[in-house]
Amino acid sequence: MPKIIIQQGLRGSKNIRVVVDGQQRLRTILEFIDDGFKVSRAHNREYANLKFSDLPKTIRDDFYTYNVGVDVIYNLPYVDLLDIFTRLNSYTVSLNNQEKLNAKYVGYFKTHSYELGHRYAEFWFNSKILRDDQIARMAEAELASDLLIALLDKIQTSKSIPAFYRDFEDKSNGLEGATKSFDRIMSLIGELYSDK
Repeated sequence: MPKIIIQQGLRGSKNIRVVVDGQQRLRTILEFIDDGFKVSRAHNREYANLKFSDLPKTIRDDFYTYNVGVDVIYNLPYVDLLDIFTRLNSYTVSLNNQEKLNAKYVGYFKTHSYELGHRYAEFWFNSKILRDDQIARMAEAELASDLLIALLDKIQTSKSIPAFYRDFEDKSNGLEGATKSFDRIMSLIGELYSDK
């Protein structure tokens, strides 16, 4: 689970907290609570196009009780705090193309691709199509995206894949049918290559 890191300490007579890492995550949560954006239909059909204040009270209450991991650092000198921030943000592995798509898009194509990728990740791993280190870097989502695009249109080059994420951000035209075809094909493959 992603965490937020907070520095807590005394400055003069005030007890001050500063967000060291996780500001974007925290801003998004606060923006949603402040009705800054609506629930996407790609994420929840029942509550699609509703702002936070329009959601049923029970759903708002569930949202308020969701646990967000927080690490609190106490009374650390500013220079050490900067060192922690620098290490957190410089010693990471560069994002691959699929991880960049994951960070940029939230809509229908991403939702369908990721659901399919998760559904068949174990099969692809057991069949030696993907290794676990590849799955850790979202290769199952990338493979599902490629296959879903082939069902929607035709086999594409990797350069054209982001267009599908973009074009299906707010619409689902044909994705439900392609997803059903994907499941049927995977079932057939599973029957043909099952361990008997």
